[in-house]
Amino acid sequence: MNFIQKVSTTYKVEGEVLKWGKCICGQCGHKAKMGTTVPPTQQKPVARILCVDCTLKDLSTRHNISIKEAKEKHERTHKAQERLIKVILERYHETTGKRPPMKMDALAPILQPGLTWWNQGLSEVEKDRISKMSKEEQKQFFRASPILPVPKTPIVKQEEPGRNEPCSCGSGKKYKKCCLGKAA
Repeated sequence: MNFIQKVSTTYKVEGEVLKWGKCICGQCGHKAKMGTTVPPTQQKPVARILCVDCTLKDLSTRHNISIKEAKEKHERTHKAQERLIKVILERYHETTGKRPPMKMDALAPILQPGLTWWNQGLSEVEKDRISKMSKEEQKQFFRASPILPVPKTPIVKQEEPGRNEPCSCGSGKKYKKCCLGKAA
């Protein structure tokens, strides 16, 4: 279940997500390229889905910057979020040894904790700071974040000593007289 589905089951949603990255904007009502989702707040308990143009206007007015600066900020933040997704998928491969699933139903539970952390766990100031980092700094930051599972360390099988060799437990006895029966 993705963020938008969670919101729609709890709150009223203005706008609609369509296929192929398009939406019906909850602010202007036009069918256009999707820009962002605005989560509900206590002041406005309605989630909104905004097109790119309305997203840029909203950023511009909230931060008192030009539309051009808002577009640059939005693109930087979007690229940082894409890097987060890539790091999550890389960590999934490292942890499980499997390639990430191709179907959205199977992929959503893998990505959801990271995207929830990005959307709800970070302030706009933190997102802006992360978006201004270099590509490698962003990857390191995301890899160190608490939302990613720690990669598994490979299990190295220790070889058992021969039957007549000294036991590896340190008892001084031969392995066959000490730990051979315990290992089985």
